[in-house]
Amino acid sequence: LHSFGMAGMWAGLIMQKYANKENPKRFYSIFAIVGVAMLIAAIVSHQYWIISKIQATPTWLFYCCAIFFPLFILIYWLTDVKGKSRWFAIIKPAGTATLPCYIIPYAWYNVQSLFDAWYPHVLYSGVPGLIRSAVFSLLIIGIAWVLMKGRIRLKI
Repeated sequence: LHSFGMAGMWAGLIMQKYANKENPKRFYSIFAIVGVAMLIAAIVSHQYWIISKIQATPTWLFYCCAIFFPLFILIYWLTDVKGKSRWFAIIKPAGTATLPCYIIPYAWYNVQSLFDAWYPHVLYSGVPGLIRSAVFSLLIIGIAWVLMKGRIRLKI
């Protein structure tokens, strides 16, 4: 998991040095190359390790980074180059109230377990599972937003 922090720091340093709204092509190229390299590393490492978030395997890290770097290009292009940052206003609390967004699901899982209330089996995989996950994420962000508006903050 420390590798994610290092990947983020590396991405930030590359962004500081090469991100330029007027001519972002070099920045895009670097991130695209890193994304492809991570995909290749993921495919190669999958021969040796499983894909496991719980075990934080290198394969899982490489696949996540292979998604992150190209996706970052898209988000940078939309927000900084095209000025469409308002499109992401709905998820802004996830960036400003990260601790509640991290903790609230664990509280929900405990309540769910306490009352033995589970989702229908169809909502655990496939497209219905993705939709349930997206709705759940938006609800968590909404709860964090309400807590922020009520000036309820969590600090470490």
